[in-house]
Amino acid sequence: MREGVTPRERISDETIRQLAVYIANKKRMRRFRSRRTFFFHLGLYLLSNISLVLFNVYTIYVWEQPGWWSLLSLVFWGLGVIIHYVMSVVLFEEWWNTDDRAIANRYYG
Repeated sequence: MREGVTPRERISDETIRQLAVYIANKKRMRRFRSRRTFFFHLGLYLLSNISLVLFNVYTIYVWEQPGWWSLLSLVFWGLGVIIHYVMSVVLFEEWWNTDDRAIANRYYG
């Protein structure tokens, strides 16, 4: 290898194209998995909290136990779902681009 050759000059254009396709596919799969896990979390939240609210209504009117304890799970688990949405759907692109820039800086300076 001759002196003064940058890493960019050693990589062929075809390799760069293949790498770009690979990165695009990887990004698309990560976005899909991130959204899929969010919607699974959201579905589990809805199903569980509907069940808890129904059981809470049952305990209030049948057993005459006072209190809406199911609201705690609605509020705090709901905050978790909102945070999950922000992290996996809203900020996903920004984090991925930051990661791409870090990798590019490491290899290309």
